[in-house]
Amino acid sequence: MTTKRTWIFALLAAALTITLASSNLVLGKGKPGGGDPPHEPLPIEYHLTILPSTFGEVFPLSMNNQGEVVGYYEIGESSPDKFRAFYWESGLGQPVDLNAFLPVDSDWILATARGINDAGQVVGYGYVGDDDNRHAFRFTPGDGTNDALVEDIGTVEVEHVSSDAYGINNNGDMYVEIWKTDGQHYHYLWSNSTGQFDYLLNVGEIVSLRGMNDDLDVVGWNQTADQYFFFTTESGVTYIPHYEPSDLPAECEDINNPGQISGKSWFYQKNGRTTKGSAARYTPGEGVEDLGFLGKALAINDRGDCVGYSFTNNQSNNVLYLDQSAAEFKLTDLIVSADQAQDVDLVDGSLLVDINNEQKILMWVRIDGSTTKAFVLTPVEQ
Repeated sequence: MTTKRTWIFALLAAALTITLASSNLVLGKGKPGGGDPPHEPLPIEYHLTILPSTFGEVFPLSMNNQGEVVGYYEIGESSPDKFRAFYWESGLGQPVDLNAFLPVDSDWILATARGINDAGQVVGYGYVGDDDNRHAFRFTPGDGTNDALVEDIGTVEVEHVSSDAYGINNNGDMYVEIWKTDGQHYHYLWSNSTGQFDYLLNVGEIVSLRGMNDDLDVVGWNQTADQYFFFTTESGVTYIPHYEPSDLPAECEDINNPGQISGKSWFYQKNGRTTKGSAARYTPGEGVEDLGFLGKALAINDRGDCVGYSFTNNQSNNVLYLDQSAAEFKLTDLIVSADQAQDVDLVDGSLLVDINNEQKILMWVRIDGSTTKAFVLTPVEQ
């Protein structure tokens, strides 16, 4: 599980359209990969919870280890932005506008929340006063004594035009993109301990954050170079060869606090020819391991559990790779109850966002090209 998963934002325009149909599915237990019921109980079972919303289009982008979810929703045409940040946790029922937590005299509009850490701090972008330029923010919730605090991150740069914060770890460190008056955009890591931008990752190229841990290790994708990269404060940025053997997954999608990386690798035969593109997990000191299914591991928690997608019989299924079982399980086979049974049919077409240390899973799907549904899968006692 990580801070914010920005790849999901980039996929919005190309999100899969799914037709919602009636379902005769009976919720029950299945075996890994689907098929007949197993002879032994599954290692984990889930309840599917809908994020009910009066907002309409809701897009969840991040979940912390407490199961708190943030993202954005659409409010229609508006100035300066048609999006508003939202916050949800199970005790609230409905997602709520994050702006509702601000002091009444605040001149902020929080437009999109991209990441949330375990302390409930939220990052994203918003607008201040009459300025139509984006401002990266860090939101710290009130504690009953003190009001909620919104910090303007990025405008400390003298040549700042606009900024956006894409991720935050449990130390309060942030991944921030800044557009400057020279026309270039700069990708920084902002250190909470120093209160400044200590590390510059890239200038001028299209780069997206995939994951960041508490040690400020970062994985991401450079769209301009068409390469994934791995950053550490000791070694800087390392670009990863895509179709050649590597010590890291060719496509790095997330990183956890122990330093494990989830993604996809092209595994090779002895003659060096590519065999398949498989879901992969890198573990420091052990190297890259083939998780055993054709596809990609998109998110990883601190336990080493991964969620991703697999291709079986020319069909794509969303799966959970459980470290304790060293096996993958089709998510629909693990769901034993749901707010609405027919929603289980949407799981395989949903976009996976996150898995936290409590093994909760966050996802969303676009239906009929016009509406969205967001789900949380919560483990149930067996």
